[in-house]
Amino acid sequence: MARQFYDYARENPENAQTLLESYAMYVNSRASKSKDSEDYLNPNSFKGKFKGIKKFCKTNRIQILWDDIDMYEPESNNNKPTRGFTTEEIRKVLDCSTSAQMDFVILALSSCGARAGEWEELRWENVSPIYAENDKYSFQPSDFENPKIVCACVIIYAGTKSEYRTLISIEAYDKLQAVHEQWTSRMNREPRPDDLVLLTRYNDKRPYSGSAIRNKVRKLVDKANFRTKNDNERRYDCPATHSFRKRCNKIMVEHTGKSDSHANHIRKERLLGHKIAISNLEQSYFYNDILESVPQYLEVMPELMITEEYRAKWKLQKEQQKTTHLERSLKEKEDALDIVEELTAKVTRMEKYQQKAG
Repeated sequence: MARQFYDYARENPENAQTLLESYAMYVNSRASKSKDSEDYLNPNSFKGKFKGIKKFCKTNRIQILWDDIDMYEPESNNNKPTRGFTTEEIRKVLDCSTSAQMDFVILALSSCGARAGEWEELRWENVSPIYAENDKYSFQPSDFENPKIVCACVIIYAGTKSEYRTLISIEAYDKLQAVHEQWTSRMNREPRPDDLVLLTRYNDKRPYSGSAIRNKVRKLVDKANFRTKNDNERRYDCPATHSFRKRCNKIMVEHTGKSDSHANHIRKERLLGHKIAISNLEQSYFYNDILESVPQYLEVMPELMITEEYRAKWKLQKEQQKTTHLERSLKEKEDALDIVEELTAKVTRMEKYQQKAG
């Protein structure tokens, strides 16, 4: 088919132009039909219909007047506003899952807002736990006397120009440990750093296809059966996979932490993979280590977690930390008062000694 079009366009360039314009008019006419019609076509799909053809013509130097074709692009009338999932809705999706792998994917999507299609190529070396002690953070547990894992760093699109680092909750990281146990049991060995995290049902180590995880998530969302749409609409009120990202973004943007600085706003966006800034200088010169985003992330992490167990557990730990910090502060103040009293007594004794000597 491609060869036939190439020969036809080379021999009859004007006819090829007319053919493509006729196809553009056909697509336009389908986009103008009623949404409940079987022939209806989403106006937003117009560019996609010609994307491959444009690339083919450009590669083979076939001259086409694309401006004459683009003029038939229909106006978009299918931009229905959609929302993110609620925490309760994600719990319903989680209840429909029957595997630790999909549990991990759902919890990770909920806590970092990465796109559903970014997990097929995830490898064990792309996930690193983050340790903490006394409000200090490190990837090395040896940096602390009593290290504790508080969250984890995940490298998305590793090794590509789109690579970025984000954070997942302790809830998602703990579920990953269950995946690790199943992985080890099935493969009869510990995973190597470059092994894929998510295994298919096949034993030949083939990876998931580019849309497999997205399709699995969509099936779980459909099974949960909470989305709604009108009879004459094709879109649901919330997308099957992008709603995880919408929810995460909304929670992080609305959260007001201890320091609501401009730098923290940039860090929030970068956790979502948005390489944006108000000025080009910030884009080029504002570098932040992922560990700098941890304190800000931990403030909002309870809202990103799904199960009540982890939410309550984390809040309890934070209260215990506050109590410990308060007790430490009181102890330091008491020690300081003891030192002051000792110094006062010493000064008093010296004054008495000087009076007797005089």
